[in-house]
Amino acid sequence: MLQSHLRAVAIIVAIICSPWLPAALAADTRNVDALFEQQANECRTLVIKRYLDRAKPRIKRLLSIRPARADLWMLLGACDLQPSEDIERHHAEARRCLNKALSIDPQLGEVYYYLADLESFAGNLASAVALAHEATTVKKPDKTAFRISAVANNELGKPKEALADIESYIKYRPNAADGPPIKAAILEGSGQFSQADKVYKSILSGKMIDKYVMADAKCLVKLGRCDEAIASISRLLAVNHHDDVALRERAKLYKQTGKYNEAIKDLSASIEEAPSVSSYKERAELYKKINRLDLCKKDLERAAAE
Repeated sequence: MLQSHLRAVAIIVAIICSPWLPAALAADTRNVDALFEQQANECRTLVIKRYLDRAKPRIKRLLSIRPARADLWMLLGACDLQPSEDIERHHAEARRCLNKALSIDPQLGEVYYYLADLESFAGNLASAVALAHEATTVKKPDKTAFRISAVANNELGKPKEALADIESYIKYRPNAADGPPIKAAILEGSGQFSQADKVYKSILSGKMIDKYVMADAKCLVKLGRCDEAIASISRLLAVNHHDDVALRERAKLYKQTGKYNEAIKDLSASIEEAPSVSSYKERAELYKKINRLDLCKKDLERAAAE
């Protein structure tokens, strides 16, 4: 009983030394475990919000009190996953901490998730898939790892497996914003343009987002529905008349459908926003098609002078 009391006192003293815990609360030995969990949860929040400079010392302080906490080793490893410099050193430290976490609790799926993320970053896609599978099948699974395996399998040229993974991810996190775009990209990459179009349209039904409008337009072109693609980009331009990328993409589609004057109009607007050598050359080619060789010559001269 005395030893147990002394151990509790030692833990309290260590916790009181932390400037970010109210000392008055720590004085009650009955609250030691609750206070420790509170601080561990605060560390997790800091890591999620990417306040890593604040999270690291706090996690290390907690580990000095309870070094057998797999979740804290995992959070410490997560702090080194996205460094701005010296990536190799930080990733080596992340692996060390994550492997330490696994040695303590090999059933903690979130650790496998982070290791899969590391392997994916390093380009070891097969390893990333294997670790993501572990993450989703251990006793304490992290099913968000289906997203990692979906992307990795897609890059490995395995669209069937990638689709199965992203469907599992969407089922697990139906409100996650990243699920449908990944699914659409997998479908598009595997030539399933009609299905990809449906997913993109579902995404765009909530909000007009430039990159998904453009991605859907490409699918529509592949399906031979150029007029529909033009209409889609036109809706985007109705919201933002100065979208240089949208203007140039619609110009390409007008050119493809033989609407050269409309294409010239869009390219001219694009040049007003952001003149470039390629834009001048593209417009020169269009002027040539409508037999305006004088304007064609001027644009070629402008391109040469850029």
